[in-house]
Amino acid sequence: MKRKVKLVSLLLLVPLALFADFNLKTNEKLLFGFHTPKGKSLSIAIDQNNRYIVYRFSKGKKVELQYPKNLTHSFKKFTYSYYMRGGMGNAGEDLNYLRFQVGPILYVVYDEYTSDDDSRFVGIKVRDANSGKEYADIQGDPKTVTGSLSDFRDLNVRKDDRTDFGE
Repeated sequence: MKRKVKLVSLLLLVPLALFADFNLKTNEKLLFGFHTPKGKSLSIAIDQNNRYIVYRFSKGKKVELQYPKNLTHSFKKFTYSYYMRGGMGNAGEDLNYLRFQVGPILYVVYDEYTSDDDSRFVGIKVRDANSGKEYADIQGDPKTVTGSLSDFRDLNVRKDDRTDFGE
């Protein structure tokens, strides 16, 4: 009996740990998130009533960047694109990108999978929106990924067919 109580208690704490790990509010659902090797976390969450979407980059409980600050009309502030192929002589690929811009800085969250070697790469690239100069490529640990950017195919965010910013 004690073992069952401990198991149930542990299962009830898992959602609380998820909130803490990704700095979610109690009314938010994590769509996509991961941890970096340097102990930071990236999360993209949605309000449970689909009122807003928000990006957070954090170290522990300290949010280093939240976008947008004003959550009104936030779905229009993100752009999603993807490329998918596979089968019949082609290596399978599923490349997903979510981007947003803060002033002159372009942020590109990526979630890339290739079947050739069954590899997955996640992270965020930070670039100058005008020159394309890359400031950072913050890679995430694929083993810590929760969710998938492919879920954005069904969300009400702007979409386009560009995939060149993932390179």
